[in-house]
Amino acid sequence: MKNGLVSLVAFGVAGAFLYVAFQGRMSGGASGPAPEGGIPGLLGPRLVGADGQLVDTSELEGKTVALYFSASWCGPCRQFTPDLVRTYRELKAAGRPFEVVLVSSDRDEAAMREYMRTASMPWLAVPYDRGRLQAIASRYNVRGIPAVVVLDLDGRTVSTNGRMEVGRRGAGAWDLWRS
Repeated sequence: MKNGLVSLVAFGVAGAFLYVAFQGRMSGGASGPAPEGGIPGLLGPRLVGADGQLVDTSELEGKTVALYFSASWCGPCRQFTPDLVRTYRELKAAGRPFEVVLVSSDRDEAAMREYMRTASMPWLAVPYDRGRLQAIASRYNVRGIPAVVVLDLDGRTVSTNGRMEVGRRGAGAWDLWRS
């Protein structure tokens, strides 16, 4: 950690560089400004379900939103997704104002929607638009997947370390995001 930023760089057995899995601020209060136009300005006017149904982004108003950066071809994503699904369902059952939105790194829309179906993702996704998806990842300095960025009710960044927080605390991560 340097200057409040957390980085995880992975190296293989022979010391070869593999990837940067995460760079960003640790959780603990809103640390980043809200996007211009709020969450709808960031994600676009509509979100899409695995079935192709469009839902107005205004449905996210008043909720803590976790942006889930993931892809069907990513092994670690496929391992983490069940943990996030379980956490999502526990938070919803507890009445928490919480939503997850998939920000896909899949190669096309069909792969994204198939991934949503086969992984039983109960949440919506940013419609497949490579430019918008890359812009969202760039805004939060996402360098590797899976990654989870948590936004507060106003769209300010609460955590860019949601993957680790969900992995360690499950639904208990809520307490970190709402502090």
